[in-house]
Amino acid sequence: MSDIVLSHISKVFDGTWVLDDFSAIFPDGEISVIMAPSGKGKTTLLRILEGFEQPDKGTISGLSGRILSAVFQDNCLVQSLSAWKNIQIVNPAMTKQEIFEEMEKLSLGRCREEKAETLSGGEKRRVSLLRALLYPADTYLLDEPFNALDDQRKAEAISYTRKHLSGKTALLVTHSQEEADWMNPARTIRF
Repeated sequence: MSDIVLSHISKVFDGTWVLDDFSAIFPDGEISVIMAPSGKGKTTLLRILEGFEQPDKGTISGLSGRILSAVFQDNCLVQSLSAWKNIQIVNPAMTKQEIFEEMEKLSLGRCREEKAETLSGGEKRRVSLLRALLYPADTYLLDEPFNALDDQRKAEAISYTRKHLSGKTALLVTHSQEEADWMNPARTIRF
């Protein structure tokens, strides 16, 4: 596959430029980190790449034919399903035992049968992350995937994420320099 290339992307909401002439190249098979303060258009950029928004100006190439997976700002879990079922819903080929083994790697073993509505914020975030990473995609768009995690859980989640994304194309949005450093990206884009 080719690199993902964004050329002069602009997006306006209610007369305010959320993205203004943004250009970047995200190398194929590499992790890229996008950093910016809150409100600077990071999530909007991911929503454009995911196809939920259209840019008002600019072009994107290198997305055609890609299978995308995402961690959204909101966890987007099915509240009435168990934690493990929320993961299986995107990858029905995985067995219950396989999912349980992956959940253990993110310290989610004790809550695997609990409904999503009963999970803590950190548990919901890790289930959401695991669901995205276990989807058989080639490109991953991760919006603040380590939010709501304490230092120990964050370190586990970052280590797991780095291993899983090795050789895959990933764009990780964060406002944390520490998270960016831990991910050891091929490139960091600040705006």
